[in-house]
Amino acid sequence: MDHLLRRKNRSNDAENGLQEKDYDSKTKALPRLPRLTRQNAKSYAVALVLCLVLCFVLLNAARMFLFRNLLGSGSQTYQNYELRFVNKSTAMRQMDRNMMITANHRINLREHEKFMTRLMTVLDREISHCNYTRGNALNLCCLFRKNNVMRCFPSLIGIGAQKSGSTVLFARMMVDSRIHQGDKKEHHFFDFDDRWVFGAGMYLRSFPGLNQQQIYEGIAAEYTPSYILPRMAMRRMRNLLPHSRLLMVVRDPVDRAWSEIQMKLRNDEALVAYTRTLMADQDISSCFVKGNATRFDKVFKACVPKNLQKSPRAFGFQIRATRFFRNTTRVNDCIDQLKLSDMPGETWTHCMITPPKDMIALEDDEHDIVQDLYRERTQLANCFKTQQRLCHGMANRKPSDISTDYLYRGLYAYHIEECWRWFPKEQLLVIENEEVKSEPDKVMQKMLRHAGLPPVDAGNDEDAWKEFRKHYPGFEDSTGWKHSKPMPDIPAKVREFLVYFYEKPGQRLEELIGRKFPHWQKPQRLE
Repeated sequence: MDHLLRRKNRSNDAENGLQEKDYDSKTKALPRLPRLTRQNAKSYAVALVLCLVLCFVLLNAARMFLFRNLLGSGSQTYQNYELRFVNKSTAMRQMDRNMMITANHRINLREHEKFMTRLMTVLDREISHCNYTRGNALNLCCLFRKNNVMRCFPSLIGIGAQKSGSTVLFARMMVDSRIHQGDKKEHHFFDFDDRWVFGAGMYLRSFPGLNQQQIYEGIAAEYTPSYILPRMAMRRMRNLLPHSRLLMVVRDPVDRAWSEIQMKLRNDEALVAYTRTLMADQDISSCFVKGNATRFDKVFKACVPKNLQKSPRAFGFQIRATRFFRNTTRVNDCIDQLKLSDMPGETWTHCMITPPKDMIALEDDEHDIVQDLYRERTQLANCFKTQQRLCHGMANRKPSDISTDYLYRGLYAYHIEECWRWFPKEQLLVIENEEVKSEPDKVMQKMLRHAGLPPVDAGNDEDAWKEFRKHYPGFEDSTGWKHSKPMPDIPAKVREFLVYFYEKPGQRLEELIGRKFPHWQKPQRLE
């Protein structure tokens, strides 16, 4: 019987085209697959690639559908925006890269409110919702779940210019109880990448919590004079706070540049004294040499006592020392000098703090200052094609590139034009420094009306500086800025250079904003 069944199976296999060796009737195994050939391999590879491409397209379409429905960006207001569910740093970088607002200055209030609510909820789990509150001014506020407190983004933002009297005006603003300042005088949120990537929640936490009456009657405000410089700061501010009111104080660019030079010299002198204190200690200097130069911030914390780490000059020292210790050649040359020196602290200070060639020397030397200004003017030479046209490529520079520029900060006309590209003209108020000095009450009333607040008595300077030093006790030491500190007279060669350099930019500014500046220094020409 088994013999007949086996023969029948063989006949069935023969009809189906199977070899006897490929099939075992006892085990009933499946037939073997044909061997993989080169032609079959190509077919399998093509099929695999097509499957991967199809999966990628489907996943990308699902992702875009999810982001559009989650964020509700609004096709009429925002374009090409997507946000990844990752940490805050990557999320804010993604927002800075992909979020583009249309050229039209008008933004739908409800759409932006929905956008901010969804954005802040994604970035910060402690935030419940954000909305615009209509009181005397338009405030964008968010509710924190933890303590059920409302914090508001600044409705009035000072954007410039450095050494133009911004601190004086900010101090007078502090007398008004309706204007709420943050925990810093200068936040640098929009122009510093290392602060921007931490997210808007961190920026919002630096402002005080407000009740409903305070929100209705007042506003939050901040003043960072370097916001006007890079284009990215204006773009970020436009994306996050498109309805904020902007404030800019301008000063005679000649006096402004000389004031910044003096501040730089004072900072360098204080930094030299701090470096001498540190490097005079043999243990600290030896610890620096043995440490990892690429992570000098950790080396600094491990080598320096805590009381010296809290100095306002500690941060500037870390920047200079990091650059110095990364240069092995300079470190070895300095060690060779130490072997022949009787004053190791002075030798270390000379090696580390001696300014590079593109920085003003520590000595207040007229020739060195003029040479540095000539060097910067060469860099800005292409900015003046004609009297009316400025170099628009300068706006792509980062804050680190303009931190030691003295001429660029005084090009007010160019900075204002760049600001108007992102904000309507009526949202920017330009005030002259002479007005702040001669008519402080009138300036305060103008600023309050611009911010949307009813004008009140602005108080006096004595109350303003008392309130300012109470809130920011270490500001003067950390920045090298001193209120009413007399400055040395500007050298004749430096004055002549600055006066002739700012002649055409000054004319362009007067044409741009439609007002004259008779107090500003102009070149004396023979008729």
